[in-house]
Amino acid sequence: IDTDPDDSSFRKAMLLSEGVLLHLDEAATPFTRIWCDFELYKALSDENQLLDVVALRKTAQGQTVPIVLSDGLLPGEPLSKKTKRESS
Repeated sequence: IDTDPDDSSFRKAMLLSEGVLLHLDEAATPFTRIWCDFELYKALSDENQLLDVVALRKTAQGQTVPIVLSDGLLPGEPLSKKTKRESS
């Protein structure tokens, strides 16, 4: 790792991506990892990078379902469906 994280191969790879997908577990583990924090900071600081968040929750029937908050629309998703998906 370089002394400047912006010069690292990890950061260079991030610059080639469209954004970041943050997968939150019950303990919010990514927030305890410095590279995850760096990645989040860079994604939030760069208006060209998207930040999507996914977590899992249990339904009343005991099923585990993903909850997705997306910075933009998912492929083929109209705005009305995004609004409904993120309100549940």
